[in-house]
Amino acid sequence: LTPTQFDAAARPPLEARPRVPGYDIVAELGRGGMGVVYQATDTILRRTVALKTLAYLPAADSRARFAREAEAIAALDHPHIVPV
Repeated sequence: LTPTQFDAAARPPLEARPRVPGYDIVAELGRGGMGVVYQATDTILRRTVALKTLAYLPAADSRARFAREAEAIAALDHPHIVPV
């Protein structure tokens, strides 16, 4: 799998699964232009979650874009969407 948008001048995409404290990564679910979504297990609450990470080593603009996306998702209000 590769990101849908790859800029040769950008840093190379992360290939290895990340290690995130409190989560066991189970599988990769999908990739987009800036992120990778993994199926993971929350080791404390023992539940399956979707864990989104940045596909590239974060630069300042990527972190800002990720923060804007999180803010937009947090504003969603729907009975089938778990709040962020």
